[in-house]
Amino acid sequence: MAISFHVASVKYVNKLIESKQFDTLISICHPNGIDDLPYVGTDWAGNKLPHGLVVGIPDNTPFSRDRKGLGLPTGEQVLRVIEFARSLPDGAQVLLHCKRGRSRSPAVLLTVLAARGMMEKEAVRQLLTNCPKATPNGWILKLADAILDVKLFHYASLAGIVKWK
Repeated sequence: MAISFHVASVKYVNKLIESKQFDTLISICHPNGIDDLPYVGTDWAGNKLPHGLVVGIPDNTPFSRDRKGLGLPTGEQVLRVIEFARSLPDGAQVLLHCKRGRSRSPAVLLTVLAARGMMEKEAVRQLLTNCPKATPNGWILKLADAILDVKLFHYASLAGIVKWK
């Protein structure tokens, strides 16, 4: 059930898609739309990548100072990610991104890896090997933990990469 992955900021996604290294794209945008994702649409969805998921997840936690009225990530959003992850073929080459590639997309990556059966400690290790500056959104991890009955938040906290308790 192995996949390969790369986490990026929105700034580099077009170049990475054009490199044809990836067959799957997971775009995490703000819930108010995909205005910061200029490549999303029939262009890439129909022609460039056979698999894709666009999900609007705010980068907030219950303790965020600046929520901008977007609310918190929801269980329904995380469940969409889990269902998509389980539908990926073995050997999928997944490109994940959010605006900066540091909080939401690393949390979604950990969720994807856990949904595909990877142990939590190994998922965190792989994340840090590939994304050493990652600070996964703790609320997304808590939601994934509840849905998958895993301990992503715990292992990410032990690694010192979650910024809230």
